[in-house]
Amino acid sequence: MRFASFFFPKTNCGGVSTQGGGAQSPMVVDMAGHPFNVFWGTPDDARLLHCDMVLLDEEGNNIHATTYPPFIEKFRPLIKEGSVYNMTYFRVRASNSLYKPVLNDIMITFTNWAKLEQDIEIPPAFPTLTYSLTHIEQIHSRINHKDYYTDAIGIVTSVSNVSPHRSKGQQASSLKRNISICSARGASVNVVLWGAQATLFPGERIYEDGQNSPQIMLFVGTLVKKYAGILT
Repeated sequence: MRFASFFFPKTNCGGVSTQGGGAQSPMVVDMAGHPFNVFWGTPDDARLLHCDMVLLDEEGNNIHATTYPPFIEKFRPLIKEGSVYNMTYFRVRASNSLYKPVLNDIMITFTNWAKLEQDIEIPPAFPTLTYSLTHIEQIHSRINHKDYYTDAIGIVTSVSNVSPHRSKGQQASSLKRNISICSARGASVNVVLWGAQATLFPGERIYEDGQNSPQIMLFVGTLVKKYAGILT
C-alpha cells in the first residue's frame, strides 16, 4: 500500500470547500500499488478517463475521491507518499451509483481550483486501511452486485502460477492468477487476479511463507462473479 495524508475541512454535498468551510480533520489516502488508481478507455479508444483514491480520516471515516483530465497531471506530482496537506477548494458531489469503492453517499472531485498545502506533522496512531468485510460464507450473496465493491479476508490455501488466458470473444489473451482462500469454518472461494495485478502479487513468497505459518490475505475492491460455473 502507498499512503499520503491530507487535512481538509468538513464537506457538504453540492458545495466547494474553502478555508472557512469548517473545522479541519486529517485524512489519509489509501491507495493500492500506485499513487492513483488509473482508469483507461477501451483498447480502441485508449483515453485516460479518471484517477481515483480513497480518503480516510483519523476516526476511520472514508470517502471516494477522483480527478479527471486535464487535471490528473496537475495533481499527480503534488501528492507524495506519506505527506500531509491542507486541502481546499475541492468539489463535493453525490457518490456514483455503481462500483463504489466505499459506502458513502458523497464523494470528492479535484478541480482546477483545488489547492494542496503541505503540513509536516502527521497525527500519531493514524489509521491507514479501510475496508468493509463480507464473510466468505456470504460471498455468494454478492454475485453480480455492482453498487459497491466487495472486500474479503481468508487463509490462503493455494496460489497458481501466472498464465495467459483468452476469454471467449476476446482477440488477445490476458495474464491470470488464481488464489484460493478459506474461512476459519472451512468455506472457500477463488480470487482471480488479471493483468498487472496477477504479476505484482507475490505468489512465490506467499507460497514459501505458507510452508511455516498460515498466510492470511485481505482483498479489497473485488467484484463477485460466477466464471465457468465457479464462484470467484
